[in-house]
Amino acid sequence: MALHWAAEAMSDLKLKKVVFEFSALEVKKAMDHPLLCFGHFQP
Repeated sequence: MALHWAAEAMSDLKLKKVVFEFSALEVKKAMDHPLLCFGHFQP
């Protein structure tokens, strides 16, 4: 199942079907200091 999901994600280059996971600490850091995390979210 994971291999199938990975293959689907690789074939969907526009990332419409890809789910991104973030930890609560990463989200808090990004919300507290958005300019520090700006480069991590660039395509």
